[in-house]
Amino acid sequence: MRPERGPHQATLMAWPTPTRKASSGAVFERAKQDCAAVARAMTAFEPVIMVCNPGEANEVRDRCGAAVEAHLANGAVVMPVWGKR
Repeated sequence: MRPERGPHQATLMAWPTPTRKASSGAVFERAKQDCAAVARAMTAFEPVIMVCNPGEANEVRDRCGAAVEAHLANGAVVMPVWGKR
């Protein structure tokens, strides 16, 4: 990974995914709202790629906007994380 201040092509984010039974309800919904808000704000400065599970791409596009690229994980487990490419 490049240094935090260094140039990069995009920011990678992972869409919140319920990984256990407790990942539901108001707290989980707030996590999705916050994640979408961060992604939308970041698009003013650089491209954002949101990794998500199959079946979540439409939700990512709806919540994050067209400027955020929804990228399907295709079998990989999506964990909450972000990085730079």
